[in-house]
Amino acid sequence: MGENGKLASEQLKQYYDEGYVILEDFFGVQEIDPLREHIDVFDAELNQQLVAAGGGGFVQIPNQIVFTANLNLRDPVIQAFTAQPKLVDLTTQLLGPDVRLYWDQSVYKRPEAKRDFPWHQDNGYVPTDPVHYVTVWIALEDATIQNGCVWILPRTHAQGVVEHKKTDIGWQCYFGDDPGIPVELRKGGMAVFQSTLFHRSGPNLSQGMRKGYIAQYSVDGARNPTTGVVFDNGPVIARGGKPAYSGFYQRGKWPVRIYIIGAGAIARYHAAAVARLPESDGVPLSVADPNADTLAEFQRQFPAAHGFSDARDMLAAPAEAGDIVVVATPPFTHRELVCMALETGRHTLCEKPLAMSRDEAHQMLQTARAHDCLLGCCSSRFLGLPTSAEVKRLIRSGALGRLYHVTFVNRDRCTRAGIEYQPGSRWFLDRSKNGGGIIMDWGPYDFSALNDILQPVRVDVLSAWMANPATARDPDDVVFDVDEHGGASLRYHLADGTTLQVTYERSACTYGEERSVVEIEGLRGAVTWDWLMAERPGRVTYTFDNGDCFERRTSTFDDPDALDLHDKPLVYFYQRTRGSDSPAVVNEQAVFNFSCFRAMYDYIEKGQTQVVAGR
Repeated sequence: MGENGKLASEQLKQYYDEGYVILEDFFGVQEIDPLREHIDVFDAELNQQLVAAGGGGFVQIPNQIVFTANLNLRDPVIQAFTAQPKLVDLTTQLLGPDVRLYWDQSVYKRPEAKRDFPWHQDNGYVPTDPVHYVTVWIALEDATIQNGCVWILPRTHAQGVVEHKKTDIGWQCYFGDDPGIPVELRKGGMAVFQSTLFHRSGPNLSQGMRKGYIAQYSVDGARNPTTGVVFDNGPVIARGGKPAYSGFYQRGKWPVRIYIIGAGAIARYHAAAVARLPESDGVPLSVADPNADTLAEFQRQFPAAHGFSDARDMLAAPAEAGDIVVVATPPFTHRELVCMALETGRHTLCEKPLAMSRDEAHQMLQTARAHDCLLGCCSSRFLGLPTSAEVKRLIRSGALGRLYHVTFVNRDRCTRAGIEYQPGSRWFLDRSKNGGGIIMDWGPYDFSALNDILQPVRVDVLSAWMANPATARDPDDVVFDVDEHGGASLRYHLADGTTLQVTYERSACTYGEERSVVEIEGLRGAVTWDWLMAERPGRVTYTFDNGDCFERRTSTFDDPDALDLHDKPLVYFYQRTRGSDSPAVVNEQAVFNFSCFRAMYDYIEKGQTQVVAGR
């Protein structure tokens, strides 16, 4: 070694000629042990989540090989380790005066990992400009052939970035017979190599865990040439060749990239909503749809969008912190597409209804938890309205007294999706594709609004019924087996111990009277309100005893700066991904709301009370 962390002249020559250099005992045990202890916690937590989710998708295999990324952004001790002076000396020697931590992750290979991780270049996972960055592979415990150390192919860095093919465990760039050179390291040693060097890791045939920590460094300002986004996954560690780290760095604003799966009518609403994001200028937009005509029409309306025929190809590159995926496809595809998107490490917003069944919804939630991502539902279109805010205020103030009954009835005579509304989308009429009819279509909005106001901790579906009234306009050339009129009797359990009855009804087809009654009754008053605010101003009517008689007091509310209802899901979800409070329906709340109306179908199927609990 040269002075401090700098390479000696012969080591520097090897780095440029061979593409790598091995630095044994670069760190002492007293430096490595605290780092390993901090990383152990994150690895164990992620592995447990992956096990609970039933798998980890691409590259992640629970109880075998686990990659835990962006550790520096979660732990000041880890981040300070990556910015220490001798790493500044090393990286400025190789990259120049201004250096940023480009990426970091731990890779723990357990004894159950009995297969190679394939030959690849680090650039094969995400393109960078400039191409060259430095990978530092640090042994947290001894890395040996027996426990799955890294293997390299010297001089392959000179080939530049080569084509990679996707395998079931990762991208692969070399399929030849050369086994390469093993890089066995003592604890505290590290391999330093160029990002274009071919490398792999062997199986763990030992009884212990192989533990490695990878820190990758680039010139400050390096970007993704495909999207133009400047990488911001860690702190600047050097300016002008001198240490520049001044304390724990947390990203305040992450560049956003929007990926939409599905290019139909609802997808275009989401694409238009990008203009309402705070950083709307230049937001990279990508869209995937296997239907070439649908994709072409989307790109005609949004010519800057990058088009793909396969969603997996669209999401193949590594995720960045600001990424949002929107799944805008029919419900029978939601679980597979949402889980696939979450497994890439991206926050995912799903069109309503969230899933086809409660089991599917819980699987989606577990996948989100395992990958530390948000799962959102587009059932937020009628949240955040001033009329609903006034109802919440009346309840909190005690003006209604103890609540005992809610009526939530919305009866339309003939507004069936797939027939009178959006007649080209016949999948609305097929239970195997939509999960149900009007209750699956409008239940997401109904129960998101109701649960937003009442905040139940448990909902019991005591009875439920559904019907499909016949009309002269019923199609006879497609499957039509969904409900267009339904209702239920429910018991809501509130956090303060209150229980109240809820009478719920929704129709898109009925020969009975059209009406809408949305009312909460308490022992001291009642309130009705325009929960949709379809017409402005919206009205809230509060009925109470003024001492002489019952009085009805109507207040009006307007919101001239309000978002369009189709802008809300993406804007609200974006706000939540940025750590801001918003009416977005995410994670446990999304699954809870979905389960409330899905349980109506379960009641009809099983003939017994259904309980929805555990938000």
